[in-house]
Amino acid sequence: TMLGRDPARIAPDVAAWELLVHPDDLPRVWQEFHAHAKGETPAFRSEYRMKRADGSWCWILDRGRVTRRDGHGNPLRASGVHMDITQSKELEMSLQKALEQARAATLAKTAFLANMSHEIRTPMTAILGYTDLLHDDITRTPAQRLDYIATIRRNGEHLLAVINDIQIGRASCRERV
Repeated sequence: TMLGRDPARIAPDVAAWELLVHPDDLPRVWQEFHAHAKGETPAFRSEYRMKRADGSWCWILDRGRVTRRDGHGNPLRASGVHMDITQSKELEMSLQKALEQARAATLAKTAFLANMSHEIRTPMTAILGYTDLLHDDITRTPAQRLDYIATIRRNGEHLLAVINDIQIGRASCRERV
């Protein structure tokens, strides 16, 4: 009924069930079932997709257990229940997608920060280095000192451009949001 089918029109056997299980899920479900049928697990539990009457797929939680075995331990009878877990599976998949997006955003942020750190440190190192040269070495000629000042200025302008680019990027991100 939960598949939108008339139970009277579905044969009560494994072959009818097998036709409704998603082909990608069937090998795993059979493996899980056979493990229980052999007595390797105390109960059968599996999540898989089944085809609805309208052709769509729904997620099923199938739980059951062999209730009677023959003298050799082979299953004779089993009982169980199917529950529609489509909504919880969809929620689980959307949470997984959100987690993947968050991880991707974190990687992008890390890459951005590493790049910005490099972009800021390079001119800052030149500015500090040439400032130290101007401060510590008074024997430099006026031409050398002007060259140092020009280097400091050029790197300061580069640093300001980097900071402006960051700010413009933030502003354009805010505009998109």
